[in-house]
Amino acid sequence: MFDVGADRSATYVASKVLRDVGSQVQVLRAEGSAHDGEIVLRIVVHIDSEGFLGSDAMGCYNYHLSSVREDEKPRKVPCPPTASSLRLPRLAPDPTPDPVPQPQLPGDAVDQLSKALARVPEVDRHKPEVVRAAVTKAFLQSPKAVVEVGTAPDGTVGVAITVAGGQDCLAGRLLDRPDVWVPPLILVQAGEYGCRPEVFAAGLAKAPPH
Repeated sequence: MFDVGADRSATYVASKVLRDVGSQVQVLRAEGSAHDGEIVLRIVVHIDSEGFLGSDAMGCYNYHLSSVREDEKPRKVPCPPTASSLRLPRLAPDPTPDPVPQPQLPGDAVDQLSKALARVPEVDRHKPEVVRAAVTKAFLQSPKAVVEVGTAPDGTVGVAITVAGGQDCLAGRLLDRPDVWVPPLILVQAGEYGCRPEVFAAGLAKAPPH
């Protein structure tokens, strides 16, 4: 419950709880530090009752703050009849972490794949292992690129290039000359064609659905 991540005072911990949980919690005591301290909270919960206004239930709990035992449970204590809540400093919201950018294929990936396929000798265009080697060599500078090769029933070799941890998908196949395209994202999702080389070998997943 009390994740502070630094050497803080019990007052800071209590202020953080008050900010994150809201007005149903009152802090009656905050002493010591986040690693060796004590907090007493008065928790008020409104209980709805069908056909009636409902009522409030109240309980007080003692939390021992310790850097040794993280799983220590709170202890219920009697609520003092006259104790008032502490005046605590108002904390600003925690900063929002910057979004982690998704890995992507290089900006010239289409050109790289086209040139790699064009370098495959005509006599080897129906050999998946030769095509795989040519394409893999072209993308050595993109360590997250994943190259897959498959064939259509007529022997046409197709290539699918994805990027580990990302959504990019690049398609290609070897006909008389390289045929390379970027499939619409909706067509490579689960339940659709997917980013699969045998699909691209057949020339599928080129146009978005109407």
